[in-house]
Amino acid sequence: MTRYCLLYIILLAATATPRSASGQAPKANHHYAFSIQQALDYAKANNVQVKNALLTVQAQKETNREITAAALPNITGTGNLMNYLELPVSLLPGEIFGQPPGTYIPVRFGTKYNSTVGVQLQQTLFDGQVFVGLQARKTSIDFQLKM
Repeated sequence: MTRYCLLYIILLAATATPRSASGQAPKANHHYAFSIQQALDYAKANNVQVKNALLTVQAQKETNREITAAALPNITGTGNLMNYLELPVSLLPGEIFGQPPGTYIPVRFGTKYNSTVGVQLQQTLFDGQVFVGLQARKTSIDFQLKM
C-alpha cells in the first residue's frame, strides 16, 4: 500500500465511531484513542471499501482458477452393467430346422450379463483465450490489489 492509502485508512479509523461488543454505538461524550496498529486493524475490519476490494480480489482469484481448470485435462469415466433376468425369446420358422411349415421354434439369443466400460480424456491443446488468460493470472491479481 502507498503512504496515502495508509494515511487514509488511519484517518478513517480515527474518525469512525467504534461499537461495543453488543453492536451499539457508545455515548457521544466518550473519546477514544487508537494506536497506529489499532487504527489499521480497525480500518481493515470495518471499512466497506476495503471489504469490497478484498472481495474483488477473491473473485479475480476464482476467475483465475476457472481459467486454469480450462487448460487442465478432463477425464470422464462411464460404466454399464445389464443383467437380463430372462433372455428375450425369438421365434424362428420351423422350416429352417426341418419342421413342418407353420411351426415356430423358440430360441434365445444373447448373454445373461452384458457390460460396457468407457474412459474419455479431453484436454485443450490450442486455445488462444485460455493461454492468454493463463499468462495474465498474476497480472490480473496485481491489478486488483492496486485498485
